[in-house]
Amino acid sequence: MEVETSAVADAISAELLPFVRHTAVTLKTNVRDSLISFLFHVVVKNLLYLRHQIPQTYELLMKDHIDREIESKKSDRRRRRLVGGKRKKMLTFLKTSIELFKNTDSFIAQLYERYPEIPFQAAIIFGPSATRINDLFLLTIEPSEVQPAAVVEASRSRVDPEKIRRLCTRKIVRTLIRQCIDWKDSVPLSKIHILFRAPSGMAVPAGFLPKPRLTLKIPRAIKLHTRRLKRIKKRNERKARKVARVQVSTTVDEIDMPSKSSSSEDVAESAHLDVPHVRHLHISPFRGVTETDVSMRHLFVNESLWYSARLKPRGFAA
Repeated sequence: MEVETSAVADAISAELLPFVRHTAVTLKTNVRDSLISFLFHVVVKNLLYLRHQIPQTYELLMKDHIDREIESKKSDRRRRRLVGGKRKKMLTFLKTSIELFKNTDSFIAQLYERYPEIPFQAAIIFGPSATRINDLFLLTIEPSEVQPAAVVEASRSRVDPEKIRRLCTRKIVRTLIRQCIDWKDSVPLSKIHILFRAPSGMAVPAGFLPKPRLTLKIPRAIKLHTRRLKRIKKRNERKARKVARVQVSTTVDEIDMPSKSSSSEDVAESAHLDVPHVRHLHISPFRGVTETDVSMRHLFVNESLWYSARLKPRGFAA
């Protein structure tokens, strides 16, 4: 099934753009569909752990699951093995995530078979729904230029794919930890929505739903921050008007000094508030990309639409 629509909503609302901070990463290798899929997996799996949605890294969860399965097969017990509630939820989560990653691999392969030059663009949303956002992470992976088959085969023979993946993983994880995660902000356990931005003529990938009218809006943390700033600003304005009225009726020496100090404290409070933001990680091959380039040329195209899937790790991470 293909989705054709003449009126596709903007990818990101204009009010959200000032809160987007860009981080550029350059990989010294060819970035094509298989590596794009792998990098997307790395980002999602590490975000789940870094945003406290799972109790340990995804690889450790999978290893623990495999070890338990091997142990259960070796045991000679004939009776049914009892499984706890959290264990069942973890198994459900792993099964859903494995299926999701398989679907994303086929979708990315299909995308670059039809559109080999467009950047891969995704959004990872933590929240009850794609419109009720607790936390938002944007991802852009720019593919390498299409090369002749002979050049591709020659480059493959010279490099070890596993080594390239290991080095790319190390660089991406370090970037996420150092620059893309605000450790002061906490994200509650919630559903995770995986969104892809792709042309409207694409066939809907398995497990995904087209969202032609969806526009990403300001997350809840940023809304609360702006409301707090507005309250502090109004309080400062009221105190300033009160001081001005006192100045009209008496001399400056008789002004109530605590009012001044409390007003200055409010100003200091608003100045030191940590501004929440939305991170946009831009991965590109070979060449470096400046922040201006990312914000001007590579932020999500409006001729496309969102395709959405969902993960639910809630329950076993507590």
